[in-house]
Amino acid sequence: YLDNDRWDNGDYYFDGALLKFKFGAANLHLWGGRNSDRRSVNGVEINPLTSGVNRFSSDPDGMNIGIDQSFGARLNFPIGDMGSINLAYLWLDTNTPQNFGGFDWNRSNVYGGDINLKWDNLMFNGGYARSDYTYNTSKVLDTENDAWWAKLGYNASNWGIEAGYR
Repeated sequence: YLDNDRWDNGDYYFDGALLKFKFGAANLHLWGGRNSDRRSVNGVEINPLTSGVNRFSSDPDGMNIGIDQSFGARLNFPIGDMGSINLAYLWLDTNTPQNFGGFDWNRSNVYGGDINLKWDNLMFNGGYARSDYTYNTSKVLDTENDAWWAKLGYNASNWGIEAGYR
């Protein structure tokens, strides 16, 4: 009852298309479509997608907007048996602009990448991500909106250690 692949897989369902391309060992996924106004038989929005300030924030000006359209791209480069590099871009758009900090915004542009490597017992993971908010094509928020992380680990036969920074 508490384990349901449909709701637990992390995917957002939308009306649109997913295109997959393979270039040698590299993979490119492109997707886009309509996210809103998909309702159950009793009128409840199915799996709504939102963007914006954390809805659990104590900031009274915090605001999430419902996403009506989205487009994304993910490029994956395998590095032999050692790991992979991922690059991603996500464009989220709403038909109903919201006000945050005195500025109207209706789009989020999220992009970044990560690298995952493993050599025998040694592991490294690191990445960078950024979110820019815009009103149509004018930037509204493009500072203090990025993050980076790194983690190094070692696994022996019966013990392991990891250290990271985010």
